[in-house]
Amino acid sequence: MTGTATEIQVVRRIRNGWYVYTCEALPGLYVASKNDKQAYYDVPNAIRMLYKLDFGATVSVFPKTDYATFMKQLELGERAAESIEERTREMMDSHQTIFSFMIGSTNSDFASSCH
Repeated sequence: MTGTATEIQVVRRIRNGWYVYTCEALPGLYVASKNDKQAYYDVPNAIRMLYKLDFGATVSVFPKTDYATFMKQLELGERAAESIEERTREMMDSHQTIFSFMIGSTNSDFASSCH
């Protein structure tokens, strides 16, 4: 018999110095700690216990990436978001006016879109 695996998405939030991990797909999953790394590695055990309590099933659970890789991915995502925010501020502060031009083969291509 072959096994069946599935992937679930766990959400990480930071609230008042606590790292909180929850999952919409698994109501009742709630892992919180002041130590983020500890909370991250506590999630699989919490999922195993929740499955045992809710479904009577013993399951294997592990993160797809280790904590160090997770933190690198998180940092890259934060830097990308900061870059987008910075570029948006620059564009808004530049007092530029942006307008569009239409490009087509002939003038008749734009008959319905020109005013």
